[in-house]
Amino acid sequence: DFGERVANGYLAVVDVRDPLSPRVRSTLETYDPRALALHGEHLVVADGGGGVKVFRERDGVLTLIGVCATVEARDLAVHGGEVFVADGGG
Repeated sequence: DFGERVANGYLAVVDVRDPLSPRVRSTLETYDPRALALHGEHLVVADGGGGVKVFRERDGVLTLIGVCATVEARDLAVHGGEVFVADGGG
């Protein structure tokens, strides 16, 4: 059961080409994903205490390619080549 596999922080790639029958193609464990943004072929994730993570998606598989440490990344926005991060505990 997908719900049991993702009890903690996970990202999932879901195939929705057939909207009446979406299916999970892959999952990847993360710390605490809170916000996502696409930037070209990259997925940028505000991952709570895990920082800001950059993934590449190919053939339904996410690969971590970079991490930027933060206090607690809560939200983000991408503009051009920059990511603006709402960060901090509380």
